Amino acid sequence: MKMKHQIPTLVSGFFIFILCLLPGSALPEFSWAGAFSLDKWVHAALYFLWFFVYRFWGGQKPLQAAFFMLLFGGLIELFQEYVLTYRSGEWLDWCADALGLILGMLLVKPRTTRATEQGSNYI
Repeated sequence: MKMKHQIPTLVSGFFIFILCLLPGSALPEFSWAGAFSLDKWVHAALYFLWFFVYRFWGGQKPLQAAFFMLLFGGLIELFQEYVLTYRSGEWLDWCADALGLILGMLLVKPRTTRATEQGSNYI
């Protein structure tokens, strides 16, 4: 895969990293049924979208990408817990990341060469 196809995936990952550095007080608080807080849904959605971007731009190794993304999510949680003073790492966030990736692997299909040539895309 050419580097120009990896740029959207890298930019998406950087965006997720920056969001995870924001102070918790800067984020809206909303809880729905405890463990199903908005925060967990946001984690799942971000990692689903990150996987979507990877596949949309021609990523051909979904298991390797999902493993890297999940590792990245775990490292962010450790970073939040042990480096940042204004954030705390939560393993349920990491589980939500995994849920988003699993849904992405089940629901997102790669663009085919023919669809790419014709300018159409699909999920």
